[in-house]
Amino acid sequence: MNEKKYPPKGTKGIIQGAYVKWLVFVENENHNIPQKILHPKPLAEYEAEDLLYLGTFNEYNYRYPINNDIVYCESVKYKDKNNICRKYPMSDKERRDFEKEMDRQLIAGRFKSEQIFI
Repeated sequence: MNEKKYPPKGTKGIIQGAYVKWLVFVENENHNIPQKILHPKPLAEYEAEDLLYLGTFNEYNYRYPINNDIVYCESVKYKDKNNICRKYPMSDKERRDFEKEMDRQLIAGRFKSEQIFI
């Protein structure tokens, strides 16, 4: 039997180019929070189910397509929760915070990458 050294228990890998970075999560009452990133490993060393795709940056330096139905609905919820006017776009800082929140939801399994990025 082939015993893998990775992924470490309780972690998920994130694809970054040809390498995978592993995030270690600690559970709390609200979310699984990433605590540290382990050294990247070549992508070929992992099985597909070990990995979590978190998108690539577009020309505006964002990963989540706001025209996707799920992302749009989540952005409206985020704006309401943070008292941001719905009829204006988010600032760069608000958008980065929104994308971090979307990362947490993907990592927690609320959505699948295929629902958002494909």
